Amino acid sequence: MHYRNGGTSMSSPVVAGVAALFLEQCPKADPSYFSDALINAAYTDSFTGAVPNNAFGYGKLDGFETLINGKELATFSGNSVICEGDSNQFSITSSNVSYLWESGDTTSFQYFSDSIETYFMVTNLTTGCISDTMSITTSVAEKPTLECLTNTYDFCENTSITITESGGFNSVLWNDGLTINPRVFTQDYDGYILGLDTNSCLSDTCFITVTEQPNPAQATITNNNTILSTSSGYESYQWYLDGSIIAGANDSVYTAMQNGNYQVEVFNSYGCSTFSSITTISTVDINEHTINGTIYPNPNNGNFTIETNQYNVTLNLYSSLGKLISTTPLSDSTVHEFRNLSAGSYFLVLSDDLQVICKKIVVLK
Repeated sequence: MHYRNGGTSMSSPVVAGVAALFLEQCPKADPSYFSDALINAAYTDSFTGAVPNNAFGYGKLDGFETLINGKELATFSGNSVICEGDSNQFSITSSNVSYLWESGDTTSFQYFSDSIETYFMVTNLTTGCISDTMSITTSVAEKPTLECLTNTYDFCENTSITITESGGFNSVLWNDGLTINPRVFTQDYDGYILGLDTNSCLSDTCFITVTEQPNPAQATITNNNTILSTSSGYESYQWYLDGSIIAGANDSVYTAMQNGNYQVEVFNSYGCSTFSSITTISTVDINEHTINGTIYPNPNNGNFTIETNQYNVTLNLYSSLGKLISTTPLSDSTVHEFRNLSAGSYFLVLSDDLQVICKKIVVLK
């Protein structure tokens, strides 16, 4: 309540009343602290004019705002979202104060690992001013998931491997600081990857080992009258003719059925492979009317005769895929009979010390 030119007899009781309330709130406050709060809370209007002046001093008294100015300010730091399985520290950042948590604890910080609603207050050590209660509400976020289906990867020498992780996450973090997914590896790696969500919560750790495996030694092809062979020390084989795969040609030995450029690809236990050099075959004769041998009947029902015009001929019978079925040397005869062959196409290779002849046989049933 203000009256123009009311004098100190009117203002003193009002100021004293505000001071009493202020000291109840801040029992250790000295006069200068109250004076600063009182002046800072004063307001001006059309009556006061510019302040300070001799009529209104620093302005009109605002008792409520004076009390507000005297309150200690409670502040804290801490993330209200807690990652599943983790805990967050909440620290009171107000200075020169004592602390009181809802639980009765008087430390400057607390750890929380669950969803809670709590509060704390602080009291200024110099003025005794008490803050309003400061509420803290936390929530727990489920951790992101990283499927981590495989922990060990192999790739072949002079190649690379791409690893893609999937699951419920927003981004990834590798132990070397990279954040890419998928990731291409060209050398050995032994580390881990984590999945992160938008709250920076971390998944369980997925350990990853990547190993560069050596390629097998290059194979050497040996040509013995169009019978091609290489070392048997490899895990598997694949033969090629003129750069194309020969279906079913997966042994260390292959009989060339036609002229062309042959290679063999050899594999080790890691699936790594190396190609041999090219071996060129130009001595295969697939002429059905060769003078070196006559097959009759052809086609047939599985029983046929081969008649040659010379001794010391070796007969090698192969399936259409190049698999050796039988070997028959003709040392004292020029005639041989085959019986009970299954339906299909066959190759009969006649050879002596100087020549190799290949003849096609068709069995119909």
